Amino acid sequence: MAKAAADYGATALLSNHTEFDDAVFKAHAADDRRNGERNPFDVGADAVARYFAVVDACATAAKIRATGK
Repeated sequence: MAKAAADYGATALLSNHTEFDDAVFKAHAADDRRNGERNPFDVGADAVARYFAVVDACATAAKIRATGK
C-alpha cells in the first residue's frame, strides 16, 4: 500500500476509525472552507509516507510479539 500511495502521489489520509482521526471535524471543515483553503484531509506526501512507515513498524512489532521472530 505504501508503494501504491507513493506511486500515485497520494497526499491525503482517510480512515475507517473516524473517532480517532477527527474525520467528522475535518469533513465539516472541508465543507466550510473558502476557495483556496487547504483540504484538511490533505496532509502531504511526506506525512502519508510516514504513516505507512509507522503502520509497517507496528505490524512488525505485533508479529514479533506474537511469534518471537
